[in-house]
Amino acid sequence: MPMSTQASLSQSQHGQAAGGAADGSVSLVTAVGGTATAVGNTTAATGSVETGAHDNGHASVAMGNASFQATAESTSGTPSAQAATYLDVSGADVLVIHQSQGSTQQSSDASAGAVLHFVAIANGSHDPHGPVVIDVQQPWHDQPGGLDAVGGNFAQVWATADAHGSHTAAITFSDATTAENQFSFVQAAALVAV
Repeated sequence: MPMSTQASLSQSQHGQAAGGAADGSVSLVTAVGGTATAVGNTTAATGSVETGAHDNGHASVAMGNASFQATAESTSGTPSAQAATYLDVSGADVLVIHQSQGSTQQSSDASAGAVLHFVAIANGSHDPHGPVVIDVQQPWHDQPGGLDAVGGNFAQVWATADAHGSHTAAITFSDATTAENQFSFVQAAALVAV
């Protein structure tokens, strides 16, 4: 779903003034976010998104993280858990991404997780072949002592965004939903423009 659509559907939305580079145009825009869903009698879903950007007039740098986890247990039926992150970037000359995603499924429990870290740099070096992209993907390893579904249905999520410089924008969106003995769902996104 495009970022603008998510922002218009939000139950919780926060923003700063819009703008861009010294000439009034936006030079670097990043949107990072994710979702986590757990289905079962006992469920938990959590998510966090944080991003920040700075423009000093010569270069713009944005960096951020997204982390989403879900776990489910079920005594009646098969539980399921999904987690995903995403990143959309416009105007970067260099982009470094490190991400990990995966899940486990048993007959009475399931878990999933997704983590993404990024750094985007716009320095005016516009390569005609596109930006330099370094994308490191690693398998998901369930974290010991991580998220645990303990009685009931739990959902918690937060998002932060900071943009520094002239004519900048920062917007966040988050939503957490549970249904007793059924599911937990979270989603969040953060956009910065400098």
